[in-house]
Amino acid sequence: ANGQFAVHVVAVLPDNPTSARYFLKCQNLNVDAVPDVPLDAIYVSGTPTAILVDRRGTLVRAWDGALSPRQQGELIATLMTVGSRR
Repeated sequence: ANGQFAVHVVAVLPDNPTSARYFLKCQNLNVDAVPDVPLDAIYVSGTPTAILVDRRGTLVRAWDGALSPRQQGELIATLMTVGSRR
């Protein structure tokens, strides 16, 4: 392994592009945005939801709702595992 870590974070939002950009800016989130996506189209019933897919678009893991400290650790550990597979 070369020690590189590659994860691409994308925010998928039901809002129009202007509202989506404003929301991300207010939250200090510097991520790519995909606006105008009905949440039911991606099988999300509420927010926040974190969905991790691999480079082939296969679901790796999903987390619903606000994350507890333990769940945050799980998410970071999973990102590091998936992100280190280059």
